[in-house]
Parts: sequence; structure tokens; C-alpha cells
Amino acid sequence: MKIVSFYEMAPEALSQLKDHFAAHRARLEEFHARGVLLVAGPLGNPPESAMGVFTTREAAEEFIKGVHS
Repeated sequence: MKIVSFYEMAPEALSQLKDHFAAHRARLEEFHARGVLLVAGPLGNPPESAMGVFTTREAAEEFIKGVHS
């Protein structure tokens, strides 16, 4: 089973991209290296949302929890 997670970016997200990109990228790479994140990326031009495809619901929930904490 695959789990697809969609989320909308906060209105100020693009202006804060430089401040948070390195940490966000590192988290994406960590989940990918563990084999639980198959693909992720922004949606729209300019990006207004994003999506990720995870191997399990638990992995998706773990990733989402980390984004909001």
C-alpha cells in the first residue's frame, strides 16, 4: 500500500524558504534513505502546496508530525 500526503503551504512559506530549506531537505533525505518516502515535491508555479508518497501510513504520520512540531 502507498500513502499520498498533500498539504497546502502557508502564505508566508515562500518568503521563509531560504531559512528552512536545508532542514526540510535533510528530513526528506532521511525518510528517503530509510525507504519510507518514495517521492515528494512542490505543486504549482509558484508552489502553493506539496505532496509526498510514503510506503506506510505510519511513515506519513511521522513525517507530518515532524513538520508541525
